Amino acid sequence: MQIVTQTSNPAQAGTLLSLDQLGKEIVARIEAGDRSKAMAEDRYRSAGLLLIEARRRVPVKGLAAFLKDHCAGLSLTRAKELVAIAEGRTTQEEVRAKATARKRKSRASAAATTGRDGHGQSGTTSKPTTSTSKPTTSTSGDTKQPAKGSQQWHFNEAVYFEKHTMALMDDLTFARVMQMFAAKRAERHQRPAAA
Repeated sequence: MQIVTQTSNPAQAGTLLSLDQLGKEIVARIEAGDRSKAMAEDRYRSAGLLLIEARRRVPVKGLAAFLKDHCAGLSLTRAKELVAIAEGRTTQEEVRAKATARKRKSRASAAATTGRDGHGQSGTTSKPTTSTSKPTTSTSGDTKQPAKGSQQWHFNEAVYFEKHTMALMDDLTFARVMQMFAAKRAERHQRPAAA
C-alpha cells in the first residue's frame, strides 16, 4: 500500500512512501531534532505528523510493531509524545519537564528503599543499609556496624554492589566494569613495586 506524503524536500513532494520509507523519514526527523535544539520542536512535530500517518495505515495494535520494524526500535511512549507534540497537546519542553520529574521521583523512591542516593552512595540522612556479611562483634558480644572506610565496610559495600547493581547490568556494561576492576587492581599492585 502506498500513500502520498508531504516532505520538506520539494523534489520529493507528492511522492509515494512505503512503510519502510515512512519509518526512515520518522527516524531521520527525530535525529535532526536531537541534533538541533533550535529546530527541535519543528522536527519533532513533523515526525509526529508522520507517526499519525503511520498510525492510520497500520492496525490499532500494529503501531508498536511498526515502530519496532521500521523506526529503529523507537519506543511507543516516545512515539505518543511526538504525536502529542504534532497535535499541539504538549510541547517538547513540557515533555522534558515531565521526564525530569519522573526521574527525580524514581531516584527518590530508590533512595528511600535502599538507603542510598541516586549514585549508589550511602547517605547520612538515609535509612541505614543492612549488611549481607557478618557484622563485627565486640568483646562484650554486641554487634555493631563496621566503621566507614574500614576493610569490613569496603567488603560490605562490594557485596552490596555485586548483589544489587551488577546483577542488573547488561553483558557489555558488566564486561567494562570487570575490565575497569582488573585495571585498577593491576595499578594498585604496580604502585608498591614502583615506589
